[in-house]
Amino acid sequence: MPLYHPANKQEFERLFIVYKQAYDQLMAKEQDRLVVLFNVRFRLTLGKRIQFDDSYSYTKTKNVKDTYRLLMRLNDAWFAYEALLALCEQEGKVKLYKRKNKSYMAKPESFDSSHIQMFKLLPPVVHFNKQMAAYFFNKLKRMADLERLLQHLEDRTKGNTNRLVEQAKSRIQQVQQFDLKHILAIIYSIRNLYVHQGDAARSGVKNYTTKLALLKMAYDFLILLITKVGTRVMNDKTKKLSKAAN
Repeated sequence: MPLYHPANKQEFERLFIVYKQAYDQLMAKEQDRLVVLFNVRFRLTLGKRIQFDDSYSYTKTKNVKDTYRLLMRLNDAWFAYEALLALCEQEGKVKLYKRKNKSYMAKPESFDSSHIQMFKLLPPVVHFNKQMAAYFFNKLKRMADLERLLQHLEDRTKGNTNRLVEQAKSRIQQVQQFDLKHILAIIYSIRNLYVHQGDAARSGVKNYTTKLALLKMAYDFLILLITKVGTRVMNDKTKKLSKAAN
């Protein structure tokens, strides 16, 4: 299965059945280009398997291999998220920031409180926070290493993403829960540092297990979010087409 935590795997199995039904129903009515591109990107993300040849790569231990796999998978999941946001923009669900070259930029705060309600995103946020609390809270060494990682991200990000990561670090220090925007900001900053600044597997932490735990939670969360939002957007588009036909 493409997800890591047992509860997340079970939830994904249920959601993905509905997702596939929504996609098939929409394709029977209209083969929208952005829907197809999003679905291709998402399905490639889910089906990707990564192997390393130790005679070439600097991946001599299981922790190093697992961390790089997760960084690559999280990067692919973010690309799928960007494709989803482009579809959401087309369907009038979100308003994205447009770059000078007229391409859209997926920001961590693209979804606000109205989207959390519309797409029923509160349960995944609550579950993510519960997983974070169970693994990190009241465990001094793990908490210290998590704060170290968040500081590493904060020091290397700019603008609103930097502000959100700083807020996330403050919430960890105060043993408070994250909002959706904080989770997405952490994912976005990890992805950017790996893609644009060449962060290594152990960058920002003393122990690989700290980064592995956070990456697994983050990847599962983003996949569940994409599945839920994608299903809703496609179902709404199908209903709109059906209404127009009548």
